[in-house]
Amino acid sequence: MGNTIDGAGTGTLASPFTVSGEQLIISDYLPTDLTIQNGGVLNSETTYVGANPGSLGTVTVTGTGSQWTLSDDLFIGLMGDGTVNVLDGATVASDTVVIGYVSSAVYSSAFGSVTIDNATWTNTNDFLIGRAGDASMTIQNGGYLSTLTGVIANGVDSESNMTVDNSTWDATTITVGNYGDGTLDIQNGGTVNATSVYLAYSSNTSSGTITVDNAALNASSLLDIGTTGIGIATIRNNGTITVNSGAGTVAVGSNSYLNIGAAYDQTAQAAGTLEAQTVDLTGASSTLVFNHTDTEYEFNADITGDGSVRVESGETNLTGASDYTGATEMYGGQLSVTGSLNSTTQLTVYDGTFAVEDGGSVSISSATIGTSVADADAAALVDNASFTLTGDLSVGDNEDGSLTLQNSANLTAGNFYLGELSRGSGTAVIDNSSVDVSSGDLIVAWRGEGTLTLQNGASVDADFGSVGNNIGSVGTLVINNSTWTGNSLRAGYSGIGTITIQNGSTVTVGGGTGNLLVASNYAGTGTLNIGAAAGETAVSPGTLKAGVVQFGAGDGKLVFNHTDTGYEFDAQITGDGDVEVYSGETILTGSNFYTGTTTIYGGLLTVNGKILNSDVIVSGGSIGGTGTIITMTIASGGTIAPGNSIGTINVSSLTLNSGSTYEVELDNGGFVAGTNNDLISASGTVTIDGGTVNVTPENGTDDGTTYSYGTYTIITATGGITGTFEDVTDDFAFLDFALSYDNNHVYVTSSLADFCLSGFNSNQCATANALETVGSGTFVNAITSLSTSEAPGAVSLLSGEVHASVKTALVEDSGYARDVLNTRLRQAFDEFTPQAPTTAQDANLVDPQQVLWVKGFGGLGKIEDNGNTAGIDKYSGGILLGGDIKVAESWIIGVMGGYSQSYLNIPIGPLLRALRPSIPVPMPVAPLVTFHCGLVESSVGTLSTPAAR
Repeated sequence: MGNTIDGAGTGTLASPFTVSGEQLIISDYLPTDLTIQNGGVLNSETTYVGANPGSLGTVTVTGTGSQWTLSDDLFIGLMGDGTVNVLDGATVASDTVVIGYVSSAVYSSAFGSVTIDNATWTNTNDFLIGRAGDASMTIQNGGYLSTLTGVIANGVDSESNMTVDNSTWDATTITVGNYGDGTLDIQNGGTVNATSVYLAYSSNTSSGTITVDNAALNASSLLDIGTTGIGIATIRNNGTITVNSGAGTVAVGSNSYLNIGAAYDQTAQAAGTLEAQTVDLTGASSTLVFNHTDTEYEFNADITGDGSVRVESGETNLTGASDYTGATEMYGGQLSVTGSLNSTTQLTVYDGTFAVEDGGSVSISSATIGTSVADADAAALVDNASFTLTGDLSVGDNEDGSLTLQNSANLTAGNFYLGELSRGSGTAVIDNSSVDVSSGDLIVAWRGEGTLTLQNGASVDADFGSVGNNIGSVGTLVINNSTWTGNSLRAGYSGIGTITIQNGSTVTVGGGTGNLLVASNYAGTGTLNIGAAAGETAVSPGTLKAGVVQFGAGDGKLVFNHTDTGYEFDAQITGDGDVEVYSGETILTGSNFYTGTTTIYGGLLTVNGKILNSDVIVSGGSIGGTGTIITMTIASGGTIAPGNSIGTINVSSLTLNSGSTYEVELDNGGFVAGTNNDLISASGTVTIDGGTVNVTPENGTDDGTTYSYGTYTIITATGGITGTFEDVTDDFAFLDFALSYDNNHVYVTSSLADFCLSGFNSNQCATANALETVGSGTFVNAITSLSTSEAPGAVSLLSGEVHASVKTALVEDSGYARDVLNTRLRQAFDEFTPQAPTTAQDANLVDPQQVLWVKGFGGLGKIEDNGNTAGIDKYSGGILLGGDIKVAESWIIGVMGGYSQSYLNIPIGPLLRALRPSIPVPMPVAPLVTFHCGLVESSVGTLSTPAAR
């Protein structure tokens, strides 16, 4: 059945049509339609659209000027189904509206539907969308609704929704889910304005959901999400929720959510904006969710209350001052704090990055970075900010986790763990920042894997430090240009632990007198590296300030692999462990009782203290010092050089193998062993299985001219000497040394060597033999102080062979001036050859009877040595000028003059360097200056030489 009220007068009912003093029922039992159109007008009081079970009533108000005015209640879907459509500029004015109303439990359902499409509805009282029944309402295409109170899902069993699409709803109070389950979607530029907005308000079984999608919700007083029931508010795709112009509070109750982007179990969407001063997570199970796709998204509200924050996706920056006490959980994305967070919250990063940046501060109870979620990328970053935990910080709890502190960041924790559980792997880099665990433990690899790197001026203060703590753990601590301070520190307690101190770092244990424990338990493997690890490129060392390095029952090792000279290691070394030296000069000053092996693969180990229980093996590099060593073997490639310059090294027993070197330094003071020459003093036996003794001056400035020939004692052995050296070498060109032995001593005796050394040419041998005949004097002393490589050049210079080379060079250079003069004479005769004039102008020319000329000349060259004479580099240049005149048909006379310089570079060798160290090599000889003059007379076919030159 259909009726129309048509403003054009063509309807089934007149317009205006007024129902007064009685009810208007549209579909009591049978389906009934009413259309108000073309400016038609309906005035009614109480009206029912779909009044009884099974009824189906529809009212359509359409077109500009069409209107429906109600002075009393309007029920749409009263135990039946009712629909009202307000379209295309039409208007409805009402008092109270109920959509979807079940008045009795006898009637199980009712459904009401309202659409406002590019039209206006004004309501002066309550507007209930779902009163025990179900309802759906849509405002779209610029539609407008104004109500006093708006309620969606007002009844217990109501499931109702409202959509505001590119339209506006103004109300005093809006409740979504009063007793039932209500939904409000604001989208596509839609706007909802209210004084107060409540979600899930009156019953703990109710639920209310608001989604603001590229739209706006403005609450001038408050937004209450889940006051009693479950409330969910989502802001996405640049939507905005504003509370009290940005100064208000959003309250989120128990089991309720405020979502930025999307709910935690949905696909992330672009974020929306909350303009409010505070988000109060009033319930212990209330949650603020960030699950969006934005980068650099700022959330400015303060977060308070007992609820939690959950991050799923996107980059979110908390700029406010927050103190909520619930958990902070991250499953992806990045949560940054540039404001402050001070609470008892527990932070858990399953995946994603938690950051404190740009002066932000976080003070919470505890944090776990990397747990439970496999193949995740859990991280924490503290950048120019502070991060304080009253309890534990665990990085890599039972999955992978990382922590970075940089740019003067500060971390304070009760305890700090990296790789806490067996599946955990934690990595931390402390860069120009500080860590304070001064009242607790800092454990790198508790049961899992852990790496901690300190660099660029970082500092750590930890009461107790352990690297590789439990069986199965693997921990690494690298201290690079940084400091570590603590009461105790250990490497490889029951796991595998490595501590590296390098590049000027300082590690202080127990105020400088404590114990650094290495491989404490039988299952532990511990390594302490000074500089770099074995097999790596050596770097500058750091300093360990500790009383003792104590090896335990496990596999312990101390490695020196650095680039310094004179590096002192003062801590005492005890226990059962090994010491390895790869590079740099390391000086041991303490009394060391460790029982493992000391192996020198490179560098220099200077023992000025004691090594009393370790077998020392020098298989490369050198050992020296003035201390005491019980047992020592110098293997092939190894060197022993007693003292810190000249000095005595003390051993109990010593073995020198084939290929080893004993480097003996001498001075010119005499023959006192240990004072004028190096000495090995053995209280037991010395076994010599070959090797070489190399004799060298004490320092580079010692020219050896004051050395006396004689015998030096270089080994004493109370228990006797077995074997001999294979060879003796030296760094003196004209001194020879010979070895001799008795039962308890080894001696080296010096004498003057044959001056004609192997490899000399005939000139050099002749000169050397002459010097040997002289026997003494300045030149002899200078020659005898030179090395074998320096001697040939010095002897060549003394031979005088350079004079012949200079003469050759000067003769060659004289040809430059002669060539200039001959060239001029040939040119002059060419000019004076008679020729017939070819033009009148040529006939008037004067014959060239007289000429003035000038000519420059020069060149450079090299006279190669021939193995017996010296080579010379030379270059010269000059200028000649002159004049000549024709005195007869075939006679010319003239004069010439000029100036030239020649330079000769002569390699003077090390002899003059020894006599006059300030002379450069090669020495540029002073220029040879030549003045030229001459008288020339010549005729065709003859040429006279210059009269003078």
